[in-house]
Amino acid sequence: MVLDEWRGVILAVGSGVAPNHSSFPTVGEGECIKTQFFIEVESSRWSFASRYIKFHWEASLKYFNQASIIFFIYFLGIIINNKLVNFIPATIIGMLILLLLFIFKIISINKMKDFSNFMLKNLSFFFIPSGVSLLKIWPLLKTIFIKIVFISITTTILTMIVTGLSIDLLIKGCEKNNKTSKS
Repeated sequence: MVLDEWRGVILAVGSGVAPNHSSFPTVGEGECIKTQFFIEVESSRWSFASRYIKFHWEASLKYFNQASIIFFIYFLGIIINNKLVNFIPATIIGMLILLLLFIFKIISINKMKDFSNFMLKNLSFFFIPSGVSLLKIWPLLKTIFIKIVFISITTTILTMIVTGLSIDLLIKGCEKNNKTSKS
């Protein structure tokens, strides 16, 4: 629609015949359109563009700020891992630091929500390098593939059973507490 309006202005100036649009004035051959309409159209386009750019600039800065906080905490975890605690992975240390910052309300969870949601939506993208690495070592995996599948299925079933039993015990314990508190 925007392009059609501009095309209409150009046609009106070039041919001297206004297009079928009630806002365009009829002009003579070779006359130039310098009307209030043209100025309003041009200024509304620029104000829309500036609002659009401002909105996306602010959104980009918000993502950048959130990402830089997360990466700073990650690098802090790497430094702590290298200097002090070498037996806990740096990623775990970084997550613990972030958790402590959330618990003590130094960083608001809502402040980190947008970038975290973006990362979760695009999580599958981060598994591509792992898949490529598996394809590179496929000749080695081919010999033990059946064992890996068996172990994966067995551990998945065991995890489901243990999780289900744990939840059942938790629910029964909560029901007992509710019955004793009502009595």
